[in-house]
Amino acid sequence: MTHQPVAWVTGATGFLGRHAAAGLSKAGWRVVSFARVMPDRGMDTGADAGCVGMRTPTRWMIGPFDVECLHQASQAEAAPSLVVHGLGVGSVTAAAAFPVDAFDATVRSTAVLLDHLRRMAPDARILYPSSAAVYGESLNALEEQAPTRPVSTYGWHKLLVETMLQEARVLHGLECTAIRFFSVYGPELRKQVLWDWGRRLLAGEAPLAASGTGEEIRDFLYINDAVALLIWLATLPRGIAPAIVNGGTGCGTSLRQLAGLLTDALGCRTPVVFDGQRRQGDPFCYRADPGLLSSLGFAPAVSVQDGVSRYARWLQDAHDGRAQDAGALSL
Repeated sequence: MTHQPVAWVTGATGFLGRHAAAGLSKAGWRVVSFARVMPDRGMDTGADAGCVGMRTPTRWMIGPFDVECLHQASQAEAAPSLVVHGLGVGSVTAAAAFPVDAFDATVRSTAVLLDHLRRMAPDARILYPSSAAVYGESLNALEEQAPTRPVSTYGWHKLLVETMLQEARVLHGLECTAIRFFSVYGPELRKQVLWDWGRRLLAGEAPLAASGTGEEIRDFLYINDAVALLIWLATLPRGIAPAIVNGGTGCGTSLRQLAGLLTDALGCRTPVVFDGQRRQGDPFCYRADPGLLSSLGFAPAVSVQDGVSRYARWLQDAHDGRAQDAGALSL
């Protein structure tokens, strides 16, 4: 009988977490998913033909993420050989508004997890979805060796976790990799600019008012590629995975270009009008240097044009579904 490796996914109801759990399950892992509350049934359904199917994980651990929860998980299954630690506050705005709660969710949860793993599963590989927010402001493509100068509470918390992972590598021999994801997007993402613009465009708002100058640059990584990167890192021979690696394409897209791609994909002729104001704490340019990933043999497969088109199809389907539900209720 072939041994099925066990993977833990924390923050499994978040956008990246639930896609990671589904992708790992599809790739043959026995997944244990951690969440504060049980997810909606709708999360078990694939978003589109181009998106990883959302298979129900083998086991859910529901409740506070604490020592008791981890102890119960360790008793219920074999020791994990992989942990994708996606638990934390996923919003720059929320981290700024509730910094203590954000610290507990992002930083303290990592301390609890690392302490448990060093004692109970020291051979587990830990993959941490960090963020380009640790870099701060830059006009150049960002290498992993670039200075870290966060300009947000969210970025500082991510950097603190990266430091804790480095401590775990040096003092306890844990194999940890922080993936500094840039702008991950795709079906089921119900926040950030594509979601905001898309909903308003489908609601008929015209012209569409947008904040910023439109020239801000972002590096957009499709969710399938983000999950493929996690699985690829999980299967590298021990000692090969880097401590820190960028999760981006290396291709910069301005928000004005993004708006054009989205309106075209939705079949809209609505003009998008930017207010010309730069938001404080919002870096002008985030673009990865993918050199390290490329040298190790990984390359994203989905272009931003194709990815936005896929997202628009999902958004249209979601909008049509809600419209049908509303029509049924009005009868």
